[in-house]
Amino acid sequence: RYRSIDAWTPNPVLTEEGLDRLQDVMTEAGELSKRVPYDAIVVTEFAEAAMRNIQ
Repeated sequence: RYRSIDAWTPNPVLTEEGLDRLQDVMTEAGELSKRVPYDAIVVTEFAEAAMRNIQ
């Protein structure tokens, strides 16, 4: 299902572009009143460690 709508990625690290897209969708849906900076809410260390452990 997620692949069919291009919402699937094998890489769990949330990119700044990905967060921007998510915030666009949430804003258009009326669920987000204020955008949040990427570096204020995203921590990638856990996802990066997971990627290292499976490769």
